[in-house]
Amino acid sequence: MENLAENSYNIDTLNAEETNGIWIEDEDGNRQCVCPVSVEIIAIEVDRERDRYWYVAQIGEPINREVRSPVHEGGLGIARAVAMAGVWTNAKKLGAYFDEILAARWRELIQNIRSYEEGETGIDPEAISVYEKFCEWVAVNRKEFDEGFWGHLDESGNEETKVIVYVAAFAKFFADIRIKNEAERQAVLRYWKKKNWLLPGNDGKFSVVHRDPLMRKARRAYIVVIPEDKLGES
Repeated sequence: MENLAENSYNIDTLNAEETNGIWIEDEDGNRQCVCPVSVEIIAIEVDRERDRYWYVAQIGEPINREVRSPVHEGGLGIARAVAMAGVWTNAKKLGAYFDEILAARWRELIQNIRSYEEGETGIDPEAISVYEKFCEWVAVNRKEFDEGFWGHLDESGNEETKVIVYVAAFAKFFADIRIKNEAERQAVLRYWKKKNWLLPGNDGKFSVVHRDPLMRKARRAYIVVIPEDKLGES
């Protein structure tokens, strides 16, 4: 993995309208666009009930919306949140750019923390972050799905893939990202269901009864819908 400490990027404050987004400049003076729209980190929000902190970033036109990412994920988390909003990014380099912004503005941000009320926005940054990690987890472990051990992929949809993931494999995913609290896991699944990322069963459960073609028997599974481009090349 590239060591970002060895690649110091200057914060480029060029006018977003003139540069069409965010550009970075390396030590040799070479410039590269890492995001085609402007993005400004505007606040840190805290959910005191759950003791969670998030960065809030405002994406400029034509997206024009706020996104949130967990503070512990740093600049890369913000870059991923921007990408989840439908913006192309060079996530690693954009994350390094945001890390420099955070270092420069940390005192200002920490002195102006605002309270987060989920009911006002309907957004759960934690669940969004877990969804992004799930997409990455499926891509990394695609072979397990292609061979039918953890489930399988239904790629018949238009620009989306249905991931049929068996209960044991889904439990492994949550263990891998260190979510062991059942209440937290249920909150994530409720949000996914609301966003139509999780397709629940007709019995009111988050999981469904699915026919396992490998074992030739019915078993419980979860169906999660992810963007086709999250899987990369087959």
